Parts: sequence; C-alpha cells; structure tokens
Amino acid sequence: MKRLLGFSASTIFVAIINLCSLMILTRLFSPGDYGKANLLISYAVIVSTIISFAVDQVLIHYFYKVNLKSVLINFCKYSFLIVAIIAIILFFIKPVLSFSNLDLILLVLYSVALVINKIFLTLFRMKNDFRNYFIQACFSKIAELALIVALLFSLSESYFILLLPFAISVSLISLFQSRSAYKIINHTTEQHSISLHEQISFSLPLLFSILLTTVTQNIDKITLSHFVSDEKMGVYYTSFKLIGLISIVYTVISLVWVPKAVKISSQETQQDSSFYLASESFLQIICCIIIILYLTFKDLIMMLLGNEFMNSSDLIDILIIIPVVMVISEVYSTYITVNKRTKCHLVIAIMILVINSVCSFTFSMVWGVEGAAYSMFLTYLAIYTLRLYYYQKISSYSLFRFQNITGYMILVILFSHSFIHNRYITIAATLIIFIILSINFKDKSKFFFKSILD
Repeated sequence: MKRLLGFSASTIFVAIINLCSLMILTRLFSPGDYGKANLLISYAVIVSTIISFAVDQVLIHYFYKVNLKSVLINFCKYSFLIVAIIAIILFFIKPVLSFSNLDLILLVLYSVALVINKIFLTLFRMKNDFRNYFIQACFSKIAELALIVALLFSLSESYFILLLPFAISVSLISLFQSRSAYKIINHTTEQHSISLHEQISFSLPLLFSILLTTVTQNIDKITLSHFVSDEKMGVYYTSFKLIGLISIVYTVISLVWVPKAVKISSQETQQDSSFYLASESFLQIICCIIIILYLTFKDLIMMLLGNEFMNSSDLIDILIIIPVVMVISEVYSTYITVNKRTKCHLVIAIMILVINSVCSFTFSMVWGVEGAAYSMFLTYLAIYTLRLYYYQKISSYSLFRFQNITGYMILVILFSHSFIHNRYITIAATLIIFIILSINFKDKSKFFFKSILD
C-alpha cells in the first residue's frame, strides 16, 4: 500500500505541475510558438526512442535476472555511436525538415535528456523507490517550469524557451540523483552479466516495435504540420497535452501493476492467468471512471486554458480514446511481453504504422485537425483490437468473452460521443457499463487487490 500511494502521489503531483504549466504556457505563448516547439518535441521523442535502444525494457525484463551494471555498460557502448550517427544524419537532412542549426541542437539535447530521464525513472520504479522516483519526476518538472518563466522574462518570447529548460532541468536532477541510481545498479544480488550480443538481440525487436509505435503516435502531428498553420498546430498539441494529463491513470497503473505482473509471471504460479483475467475487469472499470470524470469536469479544464485554445474542446472528445485504450490494453501488451512474444509487438507496430500513416495523410488533407484526431481514434481502435487478438492467441481464450464485449462497448460509446458531444447520454451509458463490470469484478476483487498489495 505504501508503494502504491508513493508512486500514485508522484504521478498525481507531476500531473498537477503539468496542468499548471499548461495554464501558464497557453497564456504566455502564442499558439504559433507553442505549435512549433511541440513539433520539435515530436521529432525529439522519435529520436530519443532510437537512442534509448529499448534500454528501459531491458532493465525491466532483466531486473531480477542479471547484474544491472552489465546492462548499462553495454548500453553506453552503442548509445554514443547512435547519438553521433543521428546528429550527422539530421545535419544533412535539416533543409528538408526546415530545421535551423538551433533547432538541430535543441532536438539532440532534448532527445538525450529524455533517454537519461527514462533510465533513472525505470531504475527507481523497478526498485520500488518511490521517494527518488518522486524527486526525479517532480523536481525536474518544477525546475523546467521555473526556467521557462525565468528565460521568458529575460529574453523575448520564442519557441526555443519551451525546449531548452527541459534538458537543463533533467541534467541537474539526474546529477543529483546519480548516487541513488548507482546504489541500485551496484547492489544488485545477481552476478550473471548479460552479453552485448544477448542484449542487442533482445532489444532489437523491441526497439523496432517501440519505434514504430512512437512514429505512429507522432505521424499525425508531423503530417498535419504540412496542411495547417502553426496556430492550429498549437491548438492540436494543447489537446494532446490535456490527454496526457488524463493519462496519469495509465502511468500509475504502469508503475504499480506492470512490475507486479512481471513478478507473478516470472514465478510461474497458478495465479498467473487468474491475475490477468481479474486485471482486465479492473482496468475496464478504471476506464469508465476516466470517462465520467472527464465529461464532468471538461468545461472547467477548458476555461483554464484561455480563449486562444478553446477550440481544442471537440478534439479532446475524439482523442479521449488514447488513455482509455492504453489502460484497458495494458494487460494484453504486458502478457505478450512476459511470454517473450516480442515479435507480436513488432507485427502490431508495423500494421498500426501503415493504418495511421494512410489515415493521417488522407484525413488531415481533407479535414485538417479534426481529420488528424479521427485518424488517431481509428489507430487506437486498431491497437486495442490487435493486442487483444494476440493476447487471446497466446492464452487460447475464447473470442466471445465478457471482457471483450464490455471493452468494445466502451469504445463504441466514445465513438458516438465524438459526434453527438452529449455528455449526459455518454455518462449514462458509461455508468451502465460501470455497474455491469463492478458486479462481475466483485468476486475477483479480493484476490486481485491481495496480489497487488502483497
């Protein structure tokens, strides 16, 4: 319980900081500057995925199996080379991307900072060290916001002020946290070291899978930037920032549930299948709560953004599917990973990239920002379907299960709401599903919470 509350508090605190940042930044920056800065961040997220080479997934999978120092030494051997190659490639293609030298420098710095932050957070998360996780996650956000405000009043308003502070804040906090991270790495009980070849062999399929997923998550923004102005891009990115705040529920679940699921699966007990089945029902209940709370407080959230960003309201009604799918399909994704079917992730990622690329280009060209939003809706519907398909294929479960039906009913409700925008009908329909799921979960609840809190 202490661990659960600690990680939850960290995530909620970060969400509060992000909400405050969003309210401040949407008033201090124009949609144009906000859109341009976030477009660079989209590129940085893709670049950081390549640089990281799925090292966080390696740390998670081998945390209880090998000496962690060997994992990070191997990572250092190839990560510096990857950074150098990417920097050279970006330098030669920057005219195609319409990047300046400043854009290129900011992009590389931001990408490296993302990787460093990911490694530190993964170490603290897997060690269940919520205090240092809190420091890493929260203090870097506070420092970033403080630096943005300080630079804004020292210099003129510019998009680069939204990027540089993140790299500085993460570097400073990580330096401060390095001793705690070193203790985790150095005090591992496992003496077996993972070879460079073994680590790369495990990482490579995951890298392609994660990279394809990351490109899928950002291709709509990159494509949309060719059809709409920076101002509309700013509104679109604001919608995603709000969706990110709603996604704190997914982050909390990932922090607490995934390590427990990995541990239960590694023990190969009879609890394994029962735990995943109970988790399905529980996560669908959480999704119903997300939808109801979002619709209840939506107007208040939109009011806090400022008049220039009010147009993001209808977009969020479409994009709300993102955190919902990420939550309810986390069971399927984790089950595929712990059963070492990483190639399934790769197949899913390739199919999703094709679907999203075609939909993003077609819909963005015809309907602009709303088209891009609906392309993401269809993309996440496909993600849910494919993850569920492979989950059932590996586990040999029946296609017409209770959780399958309720899962798709939730998505149908969201699709209907994206057109009618009637919160009362949507809340009523979601509440019915919530009651049905709660009745079904009642008999499993004691076992589920005991497994999580054990």
